[in-house]
Amino acid sequence: MNKTILILLLIPARVFCQFPETDIWMMNIKTEDGKIWFDHLNNITSKKGYENQPAYSKDSKTIYFTGQTDTSGKTDIYTYTIANEQVNQFTFSGTSEYSPTLMPKGNGLSVLMVEENGSQRIWEYPKPGEKAFPLFPKRDSIGYYAWINTHAVLAFILGDEKTIPERLSLIDGEGTERKIADSIGRGMKIFGDGALFIKTVDTVNYIYWTNYSKIKQLIKTPGNSQDIAIYEDYVFMAAGGTIYAAKMLTKNNRITGLEPFTALQDLAGYGLKKITRIAISPDKKTMAVVANMD
Repeated sequence: MNKTILILLLIPARVFCQFPETDIWMMNIKTEDGKIWFDHLNNITSKKGYENQPAYSKDSKTIYFTGQTDTSGKTDIYTYTIANEQVNQFTFSGTSEYSPTLMPKGNGLSVLMVEENGSQRIWEYPKPGEKAFPLFPKRDSIGYYAWINTHAVLAFILGDEKTIPERLSLIDGEGTERKIADSIGRGMKIFGDGALFIKTVDTVNYIYWTNYSKIKQLIKTPGNSQDIAIYEDYVFMAAGGTIYAAKMLTKNNRITGLEPFTALQDLAGYGLKKITRIAISPDKKTMAVVANMD
């Protein structure tokens, strides 16, 4: 992915219109006789502006997301409480926060913070109102990340446009980086003792599997999409307004392959014509997606 695009998505915009007009929609996941479909779609962030990167709480009762409230270009983390449909602001810093992610241990929340000097590092908010702190102080230029365990992350590291490509790296508890692959997309999902991620080959996006030492190409993504979600033994992706699923083939807690993607449901009739992100609740009952509403 071109670094200019990443900067547009991650660095506070100088002009408000640089952010895409996005909303987060939540829906129920239904299954019967081997079929999967979605109903009761609800736009949970219907106000004008940028709302993105939904992540569920461990009890599936809250959705954390990135939002922008004014024309400054600054973003904060917000919460949506499902029971009462209430939106509240979670962070109140002078910087921008993205990619809210539940910490693998405890109730803390990690975010990608774009600091005042332009550094992009992972920070932890232990609890609402408590002071945040950096988790890997020496690791800058992080674009996206996923927790592998309580002390290590898989991270998308920004490159530059001329000599260093974007790369997928493992960052351990000491802050040591070990590169796994380059020319990658933003999607990654931990599963078993490894992870799925997106890698671009000749402008085409493929899903790869890694055990953090070797990588294996699995299948082309539908519509050249990038975001990955896992539901039971399926990988979900979106292309346009359609949700697709591919059944995982596994052995010894590893993904050995993916069956071809099949369309589950076209949601374009609800106005979701360009779905860019998918998050599935831990209890597997609901799904949140981001749709570009421009």
